[in-house]
Amino acid sequence: MIIPFEQMPLTARVWVYQAERELVENEIVFLSNSLQNFINQWSSHGAELKGSFQIVHNQFIIIASDENSASISGCSIDKSVHLLTTLGENLKINLIDRQVSFSVDGKVKTSPTKMLKELVLNGNINQETEIFNTTIDTIEAYQTKWKIPAKSSWISRYFV
Repeated sequence: MIIPFEQMPLTARVWVYQAERELVENEIVFLSNSLQNFINQWSSHGAELKGSFQIVHNQFIIIASDENSASISGCSIDKSVHLLTTLGENLKINLIDRQVSFSVDGKVKTSPTKMLKELVLNGNINQETEIFNTTIDTIEAYQTKWKIPAKSSWISRYFV
């Protein structure tokens, strides 16, 4: 059952998927409709899951599940990953591979993680660069640790 994202409890689990580029309006509509249909039918071992999603900056898809009503199983998580894989294939965009996303002059920039060392060495990312923390796992973390300076993220190891 889908519920408004703002009504999700702070303890709700989240998964962050990111597109390698900004999504256009028809892609956002397609993703929104597909995600709404999926979450309305999402279940875990026969128990209906309460979930929600947001598409942020036209690039990040954040899916949430309230485990206070029913615990989410590995199979249910796998179904959501399969959905995002299929949606990405339909749109011819990668939504599964990990990228590093950061903000430059208020715009989202995304790069393959294998390019991270080069981005740091070239000064494209410095310790104060705002990083989108895709490792968050709860709504509370999304609210407090979604955007953090690179020095406070896993990227900090590249500054030594």
